[in-house]
Formats: sequence, structure tokens, C-alpha cells
Amino acid sequence: MRLIFIGAFATLAAMMSGRAARATDHALDISPAFKGTIVSTFPDGRQTRLWLERNGSYRATSRSGDMTSGHWKIKDTRMCLRQEQPLAAPWDYCTGLPPRLDASWQGKSAFGLPITIKLVKGRG
Repeated sequence: MRLIFIGAFATLAAMMSGRAARATDHALDISPAFKGTIVSTFPDGRQTRLWLERNGSYRATSRSGDMTSGHWKIKDTRMCLRQEQPLAAPWDYCTGLPPRLDASWQGKSAFGLPITIKLVKGRG
């Protein structure tokens, strides 16, 4: 069975439960992510979707549409995800976050592919 580690991870993520709207000592406000969907777009046009919960859990879809889930946290200015379902990942995937989530930004997927990441309104 293949490991379904989505690039939505690059999609960021991360937050510490309880203090989800702030990351350590920089003024990162990720509170809008709790009402939206983080979408990562790959060079071939396929997308992943990531939904963050305030309790530190997440749900996501891979480029092929498979559902995944796990936990996220903020480390410095990076969001880190650890997949638990359908297979537990032995590592965290971390990606940098901009100070504000109101514009798209560039990142890399868990496999090193370039992606464009954007927070969109709604939990669709």
C-alpha cells in the first residue's frame, strides 16, 4: 500500500492547539484557516485540499482524491503535519508560512515538487 502523503502538507499547516492563532514569536495569524480550505496546486494542475481544526488535527485529500488525516503544529514560522491515516508517516512534513494567509505563496510538496498554496473561503 502506498503512503498517501499529500502536498497539501506543503499546504501548510500547523498550529498548536489552544494557541492556534499565533506561532511562537512571530505574528503569524492562521485563524482564517479554521474557516477555509488550504489548496495546493501542482504543476500538472492537480490539487490537494487541507482542513485544519483548532484541536491540532487535520483532514486532507491527496492529488488522487484519497482522504488522509493526522495532526499539525507550528514550529517557528513553519507548519508541520504528521499523517496518521490511512498509514502513519514516520516523519513530519514542514513548510514555511507567510505572515498572513491572504495571498497565495510558493512551496514544495512532501516529495519536493513545486506547488502554489492558497487559503480559499469555505470548507468545501
